[in-house]
Amino acid sequence: MFTIDHLGIAVKSLAAAKNIYEKLGLTASADELVEGEQVRVAMLPVGESRLELLEATSENSAIAKFIAKRGEGLHHVCLRVPDLSAVVARLKNDGVRLVSNDIKVGAGGHRYVFVHPTSTGGVLLELVEPGEISPQNEAPTTASDEIEEIVNRETRAWDRKDVELLMTILHPDMVWPFPRTAQSHDPMDWVMVLGRYDRERWRKGWQELFDTHALIHNRRQIKKVEVSEQEDGAFAVVDVDTLWRDSNGNDFHWKGRACKIYTKVGRDWKMIMQTGLLEY
Repeated sequence: MFTIDHLGIAVKSLAAAKNIYEKLGLTASADELVEGEQVRVAMLPVGESRLELLEATSENSAIAKFIAKRGEGLHHVCLRVPDLSAVVARLKNDGVRLVSNDIKVGAGGHRYVFVHPTSTGGVLLELVEPGEISPQNEAPTTASDEIEEIVNRETRAWDRKDVELLMTILHPDMVWPFPRTAQSHDPMDWVMVLGRYDRERWRKGWQELFDTHALIHNRRQIKKVEVSEQEDGAFAVVDVDTLWRDSNGNDFHWKGRACKIYTKVGRDWKMIMQTGLLEY
């Protein structure tokens, strides 16, 4: 069943806009950066729907151009759909014009696509398929809850083989050292394979894995979350058992304990380093 997920509102300042709505008695979620759209967003639940406030992070973003042309105000209407892939396939078959032919990943890990206003009577229409996060996003979460969410978002990215969702968790300064084996507890036996985060290089590498391997299983369990007293740094201990298999039947097995390290950037958490996988 289709429902109204949210109304998107373009604003110059999230802080100023949230202040107005909070005076009405609404509660805003933590801000979230959506790098692919060059926006920062905050959600305010209203009954069974939400208001989505959108602040541009670049003058080249669609929101910045919208405000420059029309000023602040209603930007789009979003419908929640149960199966976005099926809906998009049907629209394409019927000749409906989409802003982008590719399904993208946005705030909260939701998958979405925009229908061009020329096909909807002048209204920019977004279609969204919710992730596993509560669609109501009813109240701001604790820092520990936010860390659990980003760990679970990473798990969903591997489950779906969704490289765009995976990219949403990574800090632009992330580095990723690897132990040579699950028994390499001494860092003298570690290697630096990926180097510093480079979106296109890392994206290409993960996409190649997804294209050449079937995911047999992906079992992950959060064992511990630790947040600094200042709530600007955290780590999560996660037990991982992920098995990939290529077309020749060769297995690529990730198994062991990881320590995923996160830093707060504004109001967003990003993974800046991981140690492991190691057996204990």
